[in-house]
Amino acid sequence: MVKANPSSEHAHLNLAIVYTQQNRYREAAEEFQEALRLDSTDDIARASLIKVLVILSDFSTALPLIQEYAQRKPHEFEALYLMGAVDRGLGNYSDAEIMLEQAVQLDPKHYDVRYNLGFVLAKLGKLAAALENLEKGLTN
Repeated sequence: MVKANPSSEHAHLNLAIVYTQQNRYREAAEEFQEALRLDSTDDIARASLIKVLVILSDFSTALPLIQEYAQRKPHEFEALYLMGAVDRGLGNYSDAEIMLEQAVQLDPKHYDVRYNLGFVLAKLGKLAAALENLEKGLTN
């Protein structure tokens, strides 16, 4: 973590972004968390932290963060997509399906949404719909 100027939320946010670009996800998560501690209203830090936690498969830590974010922004693509990704990671496939279906309505060409939705649908035994989403994800 940054030792110089620890009160600077932007310094922690920028360092976290660089760590993410270097695939140093644990360090990025720490810096995003510190940025959020310093400014709990920073939605960029919050969404970025959730994404990093999903990459790290730390879904239980991501859950309260995305629930709060999704509650404030219930119709925003990123909130729907991230809630679906966290639900998928936790094995809440029915909930994930609902969130990801809503996200795909907002951005039907988004590969990650299609991939996650296809995965969830396959887990739910909806193989034709899973195949359709996975194929659309590859052709967009």
